[in-house]
Amino acid sequence: MKRKLILISLFCLLWLSPANAAYLLDRVVAIVNQEVITWSELYRSMETDAMPGVRGLSDEERKKVFKENEAVFLENLINFKLQL
Repeated sequence: MKRKLILISLFCLLWLSPANAAYLLDRVVAIVNQEVITWSELYRSMETDAMPGVRGLSDEERKKVFKENEAVFLENLINFKLQL
């Protein structure tokens, strides 16, 4: 019985290990003229374009502001890509 528990525990540890887990690294948020805009590109753009007042906020507050204005930043990035 004890051996069976050990084998089941070992199997669970190996099966649920981070190496077997799927990680979301990035996602597509828009496609402009066959060019992909990813989530990480959008947030890099937001960090770059952020007003000085936003840069002084804590990480949590800045993420909240970015999340609330994500659509505006995305629209600006799409317009920029269209102009290129």
